[in-house]
Amino acid sequence: MVPGNGASRLKLFEPYVVKSLPEHERLIAIACFPWILRAASWTILVVLGAGPILALLGLLATGQLTNLWAGLGITASVAGIAWFLMIETYITTTEFGLTDHRLVVKRGFFGRATAELPLVAIENVLLRQSFVSRVFRYGRLQINGSGGSPIFSPPIADPVTFRAAITEASIQMQTPEHHDDQSAQSRQPRTAHDTRSQPQKQARAPGERPHVGHRDAPRPAERPAPKKRRPPPQRPEHPASQKKHPTKAATPPQRPGGAPRRLR
Repeated sequence: MVPGNGASRLKLFEPYVVKSLPEHERLIAIACFPWILRAASWTILVVLGAGPILALLGLLATGQLTNLWAGLGITASVAGIAWFLMIETYITTTEFGLTDHRLVVKRGFFGRATAELPLVAIENVLLRQSFVSRVFRYGRLQINGSGGSPIFSPPIADPVTFRAAITEASIQMQTPEHHDDQSAQSRQPRTAHDTRSQPQKQARAPGERPHVGHRDAPRPAERPAPKKRRPPPQRPEHPASQKKHPTKAATPPQRPGGAPRRLR
């Protein structure tokens, strides 16, 4: 694991993780490939690349070279060189970096494929190691985030230390002190150029009145809202007026002649 000490490098050979850093982001570490991987690539080059060619030269010197052995030797040599170039290209063009805001993985030589995961979205970090990888101290990391597919790291050296660095950076990202520092960095004082770009207050001639809508124009006095009148209270009726008038007794109906009818 290479710490992000900000060492000066040529721009041509600068890693992608360093080139993609914003202004207020800091590089923490870049993972390194294990030494066993490079040792394996050079062993393949020597054994499969140069070995068959030396064997063919020996057979040619003794006069025992045949077309069959020549074809097998050339095929093995080309395969070994191609295998060596594939491993070295993978090591050179693959990057796995950690900043104080995100995790970055970059792959590809002719094309470029990147994957990024914010530290605030990391849920857990899993370690993948076999018996051989534990002996040679290398392994892979699986980083699971919320709302997305996991990110798999390439084979890196000392994965336990890199995992601890990811966990520590994720915890610091979620603390309130980190958010206070970020908000303080965003509040920068205005420069002279910024103050000149603001509209200046124009001076008025003496006796000139500000136009309507200006902030210095006097506002018209607001009229008070009319008061609502209350209805007059209703007076109760006098008890004497509440007496009922006596009703007249019903009289029997009379005949048209006016005299009452007699019963026999």
